[in-house]
Amino acid sequence: MKRLAKGPVSGEPMIGMSKWLRVGIVALAVTFIGANTFAVSNQSGPLAVSVCAILRDSRQYQSQKLAVKAEVFADGMHGSMLTDSRCSGRGLILTEAKDEQEETVKKLQRYIFEGYPGTGRGKTISGVFVGKLKWTRFPMSSREGFGFEIQTIQDLKLTMPSEFGPPPQVDLPPAY
Repeated sequence: MKRLAKGPVSGEPMIGMSKWLRVGIVALAVTFIGANTFAVSNQSGPLAVSVCAILRDSRQYQSQKLAVKAEVFADGMHGSMLTDSRCSGRGLILTEAKDEQEETVKKLQRYIFEGYPGTGRGKTISGVFVGKLKWTRFPMSSREGFGFEIQTIQDLKLTMPSEFGPPPQVDLPPAY
């Protein structure tokens, strides 16, 4: 029979001490694993961010799933972009998803051409656009940069005036 060592003060066997040590280690491990699981589960949802924040530092957001509350600017011919009135004059170019498009993305494409092509003259399209930044070559251009690839859209809204006025007059440069 193996003889157990006696505790330094009480004279009780050391086995009691190691039992509490094991319980403590297990409790710490459970706490650590639970905290990491919680942190990972919070990261799985999209990060809410503005168009302005993305334009300020695109690289910070390049590998994350994002939720961007914005309006769509589209001319109906050359592409579309997400805009935010807080950083007017700038936008985040929308890119085409390579795989099967989700129903709300198809609905956005229909909204862009409903009534008349594009937005403006009282027609607005807004929502929360969920997707990822992708490095891309922009259509109709030789430029490269970050584009926003939409995966789905929440709260998609189309606002159109009851009557459209005449189309805006555009002065085209002379043909060569």
